[in-house]
Amino acid sequence: MHQQHKYFKFLDWELNDKKHQLLLNYEIEMVGTVTEVLTFPKYQLIDDKGHRTQINAACELIHLMCGVSYYKSGLARSIIFEHYHPTEELRQFVEKTWKHGLAELAYENNVTLDIDLMGSGEYDFHHSEMAKSNDLHSLISPSKEESVFSKTKSLVAIGGGKDSLVTIEELKQKGNDITLFMVGGSKLIKEVSAFTTLPLIQVHRKIDRQLLEYNRTGEGFNGHVPITAINSSIGVLTALLFDFDEVVFSNERSADFANTTNKEGDLVNHQYSKSMEFETDLSDYISSEITQKIKYYSQQRAFSELAILEKFSHYPQYFPVFSSCNRNFHIDGSHNKNTLWCGNCPKCRFVFLGLAPFVEKKQLLEIFDKDLLDDLSQKQGFEELLGIKGFKPFECVGEIRESQMAFNLIKNKADWQNDTLIQAFSQNVPELLKSEYQNIMKPSEA
Repeated sequence: MHQQHKYFKFLDWELNDKKHQLLLNYEIEMVGTVTEVLTFPKYQLIDDKGHRTQINAACELIHLMCGVSYYKSGLARSIIFEHYHPTEELRQFVEKTWKHGLAELAYENNVTLDIDLMGSGEYDFHHSEMAKSNDLHSLISPSKEESVFSKTKSLVAIGGGKDSLVTIEELKQKGNDITLFMVGGSKLIKEVSAFTTLPLIQVHRKIDRQLLEYNRTGEGFNGHVPITAINSSIGVLTALLFDFDEVVFSNERSADFANTTNKEGDLVNHQYSKSMEFETDLSDYISSEITQKIKYYSQQRAFSELAILEKFSHYPQYFPVFSSCNRNFHIDGSHNKNTLWCGNCPKCRFVFLGLAPFVEKKQLLEIFDKDLLDDLSQKQGFEELLGIKGFKPFECVGEIRESQMAFNLIKNKADWQNDTLIQAFSQNVPELLKSEYQNIMKPSEA
């Protein structure tokens, strides 16, 4: 039985430059004091007061953003800051991100979120006040001088899937100086990174064992957290520590569309922290409160998932190594044994369907090792993707109309028309006009 807690406490944080670790301390009512540890590769800080102020501001952002993983276990009614209060700008940004980023968890657990980061408790002169009183903008290091010979230093988040690989190829074409970035220890991501032959910065994230044990008791709330918001915040600090010009993600236009609404009538979007709204909020926060030197954006923002799959189809060298299946990314390691795709989840189904119009069927079956559209047990899953039943799954998949378009593009092809689910759905999936295809495939205007 899940138990809602009375309070959750933000304690302090510490950046240990000797161990190259960021320690994030919290207190969960039913658990006690917990510490998350982020370990970075060895870095060398410049002796500059303004740079240290920027780093402190980035650490504080991470402290609040990573706190969501611990807060969600009890969804406490009261949030207390034991050692400092965040600035109003940080409070508003994180409060909004938590509210939308935890909307799916609240929906699935049938609870109403009431997140208030005003907090209470003792107040110490800390990093927020330091940054504010020193006038952050006057401390920001001057931008590097641009020249026709300079290359943009891009820190590119890699997840092992199609989107980041397309981004990598596009930034190569622009001539950027690319370093890849990952959080955690995923074997798949490391293998895909190695395949690209680009340098990789890996940040290890150690979640407190007490939280994991509490979650296993069944008393804590479990569910989706805005992981992209967490990784993006860590990316900002990484860019500061290692002197990058930009932090680049590969989130797509399709992430802007919600899955459903809750009983209060609010939108529930599994991909909120991949949305344009979040990207804009974080970008604004970085430039106004941390540094104007680092740009944060998504290279694929203007494109639908289906358009990105079409672009990805032109890079067959990645077909044997990429995967978008989330069973590869569990805290205890991959749940896929001797395969990159489970072949039985929303992401597997969407990528299979979305790639089908753009690659030969034989090649697609080599990637997945089976024909998902000729498998009756996949019927309900495809019905949700195609808008026949239920709503779009709580996963990072494209809009329903994108799935419908992919279906229409293959249903009359000789290779596909006899597949069990193609035949089953041929009368249920609406025809889409050619103009709709153009709307889906063309980039949106900025």
